[in-house]
Amino acid sequence: MNKDELVSNIKDWITLDEEIKVLQRKIKEKRKEKKENTETLVRIMRDNEIDCFDLDSNGGKLIYTKQKIKKSLSKKHLMTCLTQYFKEDSHQAKEVSNFILNTREENIKENIRRKVKK
Repeated sequence: MNKDELVSNIKDWITLDEEIKVLQRKIKEKRKEKKENTETLVRIMRDNEIDCFDLDSNGGKLIYTKQKIKKSLSKKHLMTCLTQYFKEDSHQAKEVSNFILNTREENIKENIRRKVKK
């Protein structure tokens, strides 16, 4: 690849980066609108005990569901639980916690990013 091709490639990359930023802002706005609408619909469906809306426009359904979702495992929570489990042996709790945290799989992701002067 010669210098002109490299410069052209970089310019294309910058143009794409700018276009993506504009689209991401629009997506962020749409997600915010959707979240507000979702909260309103969930409240209405929950308060009125409505499990399902039939959508005439495309033959689909809007279904109200509930899920229990566990929070992510933090280092603080792990230490608290292990200390409770091992009761008075906080040293063993710390060793087990460190072992778990230090043996997690690590992935390397290579990427480039653009830093814009502000």
